[in-house]
Amino acid sequence: MGRQQAFEDAEKVEILADQFENTSKRSRRQGTNNLNKTTPDNYKHWNNNEKEPLLKLRDIQRAVSELKSGATGNDRVHNNMLKALPIETMQIILELFNKSLNEGVVPQIWKHAIIHPILKPGKDPKDPASYRPISLLSCLAKLLERAIKAKTIKALKGNIQIEQCGFYEGRSTTDTLIRLEHHVKKGFLKKRHTLKKEPDPDIFLNGLKIRCTESFRYLGVLLDSQLTWEKHIEELITAVDRRKMLINAICNKKYKVPRDVLMQFSKAIILGKIDYASLVYASAKKTILAKLNAKWNETLRRTTNALKSTPIPALHIETSTTSLPTRRKILMAKYLLKKRGTEQEDIIKNEIIMDPYLMDYRFEIHNTPSLVKLMKDYPTNMSPLTIPTDKKNKIEGLERNISWKIHEEIGQKSRMSEQSLLQFALSELENYRDYRKFFTDGSKIGSRTGCGIWDDYKKLVTQYRLSDHTSIYMAELFAIDTAIKEIVREGKEGKYLVCTDSLSCLKYLKVAHEQAPTMARDIVQNIRMIEETGSCVSLIWIPAHVGVSGNERADQMAKDATKKETMENTPLPHIQTTIKIDEKLKEVELEEFRKRSLNMYLEITEYRYINHEMKHPEKRVADIIFRMRTGHARTKNMLKRWNMTDSSDCNVCGVEENLQHIIMECKKYETARSRLKEQILKSGIQFRIKELLGKVAKDKQRETVRYLGQYVKDTGLIDVL
Repeated sequence: MGRQQAFEDAEKVEILADQFENTSKRSRRQGTNNLNKTTPDNYKHWNNNEKEPLLKLRDIQRAVSELKSGATGNDRVHNNMLKALPIETMQIILELFNKSLNEGVVPQIWKHAIIHPILKPGKDPKDPASYRPISLLSCLAKLLERAIKAKTIKALKGNIQIEQCGFYEGRSTTDTLIRLEHHVKKGFLKKRHTLKKEPDPDIFLNGLKIRCTESFRYLGVLLDSQLTWEKHIEELITAVDRRKMLINAICNKKYKVPRDVLMQFSKAIILGKIDYASLVYASAKKTILAKLNAKWNETLRRTTNALKSTPIPALHIETSTTSLPTRRKILMAKYLLKKRGTEQEDIIKNEIIMDPYLMDYRFEIHNTPSLVKLMKDYPTNMSPLTIPTDKKNKIEGLERNISWKIHEEIGQKSRMSEQSLLQFALSELENYRDYRKFFTDGSKIGSRTGCGIWDDYKKLVTQYRLSDHTSIYMAELFAIDTAIKEIVREGKEGKYLVCTDSLSCLKYLKVAHEQAPTMARDIVQNIRMIEETGSCVSLIWIPAHVGVSGNERADQMAKDATKKETMENTPLPHIQTTIKIDEKLKEVELEEFRKRSLNMYLEITEYRYINHEMKHPEKRVADIIFRMRTGHARTKNMLKRWNMTDSSDCNVCGVEENLQHIIMECKKYETARSRLKEQILKSGIQFRIKELLGKVAKDKQRETVRYLGQYVKDTGLIDVL
């Protein structure tokens, strides 16, 4: 190294190896000096029973299910190979892992890594110090680490301080920032000082102490003395401007980047930057936040190649995005629901969310914490602090209780007739003739949700209408849960079979989950409790609408249940609650758009976020069609409005040149229009401007857009509008 030069690959490898080794030694020495080898007095020791193996088969199965498709190590064993292993081989791996842990010996091949040098951004490629080593370890070794990690986390529970937010599942820097901002704002309210422990020492230069500053950086956020967030947002705007230059570069026509790809890229590098700490700086003044909103709208305008006069609501609908204020509300809803759903001790949950006076504090407008400010803007009955939501529960899988024979038979015979399927299902049910059978089903008609349970032994029907926000999946799960609880209530020993047409529910219950809804936990726990009494419970998938009488009865009862007036209050799972609030907030935003504009674009899209069928695959064509839908294209009537031309009349026809004239009337494009009209009428679509621009049935939108795109290219309007 130094001035040493390498030309052969072997020489380069040796130089990089020496560099990585020296770096590793330095970091190891520095880390050793800071180790704290004392054990706190209140530490709760976790002792493993020596007679019981440290790892069990379910630990290995859970670890395997969490594996991702990554690169292999020196032994060439891939994660996909581990996922495909039978239970017998899993047992052998378990024995190997436990033997390794008991004896403290790890196979040598697991210690070997394949090192890939990765050049650091903006560094000199000729300097060995410019490379970062990436180690590819054995997948078996990583599987062992993952299994041990789960045990380690279990041992650490109750020993980690509640204030720690880093390197702990379910916590992040956002927790620390929200907590800091909340306490500072409460301190302003009560005329107190808020103190923060700062580990940095006093710094002196030439005997003079460095003076205090009006702002400082904390966890990537620039804090000012009054916590106005003005300096942070100014810095954020500068960072967004730099990223916009990259967007502008790849928007060049010669690259022909698809609009969907361009939009995803914009979200990744710009929206990702804006989102960080957005839950905290949301308390800034509206005038300051408006500058940031303008930068995001400029990005959307560039990705869609829209003209400056294009209404902002149209940009959001076209790109399936929301305004930044609405996005902050959605992110806050997800954050609060996540905190409410956790069962572990959480500093944000204890100090802020559980504060009974949270919404009653009389903050001054400029000193309102972000959390309180955002909460006051939520629609009625949709507050993340009050909406019924479910807890996250850990469950074990029910694989041994579920029969997959019918599903496997269909998989082997993809063209199985309905009659053959019915016969096979009946013959499979015949194998359970000494079982008491429950048939369950869920149904959703419009916004109403219901479920039905048919007890084939007692010839008894049970049906419930569930909350309108309940999904069909949760209705199916509720029906299974009700059938299992009926078995528990009766308390009779016997054999029971629960039949459902929801394959997704059975697949979910098959495997273990760390964050399952309470309903799934109840199903698993009740089945295990029934089995302890000597009874047997099995679940089986029966395909819907093939003629199985029990299924048909349950299906009809579920549909009838949607007509009932009384409803069961079913808490939503965390993810479904988030989706519901997301949809509601977007609906409120679109309603505001509707009040503000009567633009034809909003009428065509029916105030909904645009679907993929309404977008042309070629970006240039898609951009022109978008301009035509909004009415903000380079037609002469618009150019006259912008004082860019003296006349708004068509050069050929002598009448006002607007979109209606160009698409439907202009003599200049008569030949291409005749061809377009023939194609449109042949597809069963009316030849009118709104239909051409997308206001047709969903199954007709793709071909309509394709025909219009061809018309735009044939007439040369792609270069005019």
